[in-house]
Formats: sequence, structure tokens, C-alpha cells
Amino acid sequence: MSKLNVSSHPLIAHKMTLLRDKSTLPHEFRRLLREITFFLAYDATKEVNTKSHSVTTPMNMEFAGAKLADNIAVIPVCK
Repeated sequence: MSKLNVSSHPLIAHKMTLLRDKSTLPHEFRRLLREITFFLAYDATKEVNTKSHSVTTPMNMEFAGAKLADNIAVIPVCK
């Protein structure tokens, strides 16, 4: 079960341009790469299946939330 997600998000495009700029310093390159990885994972997982999951809040109230239904792996690839 393989699904490729190619993001066309403008924020990712902007950060990829900064990443590819030869004047980008090494520490900025690493920061941009971490940010891009986060945004790619966020965008690619927008349709991941969830299931109901209840928790008790710090106020001792029940909250009906959600958790991932399956184990997933997200592998960002920058072209």
C-alpha cells in the first residue's frame, strides 16, 4: 500500500526556494530542512484514518478524541 503525495503548498515552495539558494548559510539550511520535513508530513497525512479514543482531562472530565487507526511511516523526499 503505497501512496505518493507531491505537495504544491505555497509555503513549502517558498521554503524550498530558500533551501536551494546558494547564499543560505548551513545553520539556516538545517532549520529550513526541519521545517519543510514538518510541513510535508503534515500535508501528506491529512487523510490518515483515525479511530475514537477517550481520555480523562486534567479537570477529571472525559474527552472523546481521536487517535491514528494504523501505524504509519512518513518519509519526506525533497526533489
